[in-house]
Amino acid sequence: MMDEHRKFIRFNCLLLGKARLQNRSIENAEVKNFSRKGMLLTLPDSNGNIRGGVEVRLYIPGKILPVYISGKIIWNQSVNNHSEIGVELGQADRNRKSEIMDHVYSVWKRRKQNEKYGPIRLQRDH
Repeated sequence: MMDEHRKFIRFNCLLLGKARLQNRSIENAEVKNFSRKGMLLTLPDSNGNIRGGVEVRLYIPGKILPVYISGKIIWNQSVNNHSEIGVELGQADRNRKSEIMDHVYSVWKRRKQNEKYGPIRLQRDH
């Protein structure tokens, strides 16, 4: 695996979306983790030799409109029948990054609370 040189924590998540590369659009794109500066993007049926820029339309649970974000492909590797792509996010996307970070942080926080206290159980009054 790669050495960790990141300044910001990565939050594991699963966000579905669509990706647009230089020469094609890809349905069923997934973001597996997200940070202030980057994300791990997974694309199905890709050859692992992907370069340049990428634009991603992400669907955040509970939001009506998708969030658009773009960045530069830093690395990629082929894993089974898909490509994992490290993306450095663009500076112009500050508000969009904040919207995504709010979601992934809230999911992370709930997971941590569940680990510490167990899942929240709602009881009915009889």
